[in-house]
Amino acid sequence: MSAADTEIKGQGAALQAEFAYDATQRTLRVNYRVRNTGDVALAVFDRGDRHAVASGRQRAGAVGAPLWTAAGEGALELSHTAQPLPRPAPVSPPSPVALKLAPGARAAGSFEFALPDAQAPQRLRWCLGWRGSMRISSTGRSGTARSRCGALRSRWPKPSSG
Repeated sequence: MSAADTEIKGQGAALQAEFAYDATQRTLRVNYRVRNTGDVALAVFDRGDRHAVASGRQRAGAVGAPLWTAAGEGALELSHTAQPLPRPAPVSPPSPVALKLAPGARAAGSFEFALPDAQAPQRLRWCLGWRGSMRISSTGRSGTARSRCGALRSRWPKPSSG
């Protein structure tokens, strides 16, 4: 198993993430901790969406499956973020489920991700979305959504052919 970690601080939050790649199983495990370093509650968008919970694909309160995108040659980007609405907007848009993180509070989470390609990525980036205001208005959400991203560049070991 190959492992690496990263830590990012700023804009009201600190994120520490540990990445572990199992070449035999072709899975990536991400363990992370986020801390609210600001003076307002944060909405942390790592809990999936209401559709996944309502349909039983995800347990309420659990960390959701990340979205993923091939981000160029040998690069993969994973994210737990609130996504903008597509145009035209669907009748019933996916609503993100957020963890409320009080000022000074910490939360931890983890997830596993099965890599989609036969070849392991040379570069990996995982983004965790959050917003510094928990207020919801009748016209939509207030506050600005931000993401903190942990990036990892690595030459993963090839699986042994044993």
